[in-house]
Amino acid sequence: MAALCGKRTVSRVWQLAAALALTLASLACARAEVSPAQAAALELERGIELQRGGHLDQAASAFDSAISLDPDNPEAYARRAFAHIVREDFTRAVANLNLALDIDPDLALAHRYRGLVFAMRDNHGQAIIALTRAIELAPSAVGAYTDRAAVYYDSGDAESALADIDRAAALDPENAALLLTRARVHLTLGDTDSAEDDLHRALSLSRDESIASAARELLSAIR
Repeated sequence: MAALCGKRTVSRVWQLAAALALTLASLACARAEVSPAQAAALELERGIELQRGGHLDQAASAFDSAISLDPDNPEAYARRAFAHIVREDFTRAVANLNLALDIDPDLALAHRYRGLVFAMRDNHGQAIIALTRAIELAPSAVGAYTDRAAVYYDSGDAESALADIDRAAALDPENAALLLTRARVHLTLGDTDSAEDDLHRALSLSRDESIASAARELLSAIR
């Protein structure tokens, strides 16, 4: 009986070992079947997450890897351009944006980032043209509206800025930072009631103490 149990145990061990070997082989095959474009997409996503976390150098390296794996990926060039914009390296940013738009002339993200470059160079007219094109291509992209609003505001057109922020707020109604920005524009236009409404709503929504503090400070100034 003991011998029989021992044989069964050995057999079970071999079955488990064979199953594990098959699983490892399947995983190896799956890795081997990942195309360069798929690997590039993974690197691109990794870079976006790193960029959101403020790890710009690592993000730029991930975008480099994505481009190396898939040189025809326009978003990778646009994302790398933004990393250069943050560093205020506008020459490299423009070069990357041009490459992105050569591949896909209708890439909204590239037009948006071109608008940022123009805005940071105080070329408000060209910035508005580029950001308007980004909005035409991606009308549900909140960032393009807020970027264009900032350009309008900086150029002294608070009413157009407010119109864009209203559109952005309609798309993202629980964005406390957006409400804080709109409150400031309302104050510029002398509409303290609307500003106060936005500030109270921002306070109720915000989990960011810096936004809450700014909202409380503006409310105190209004009162």
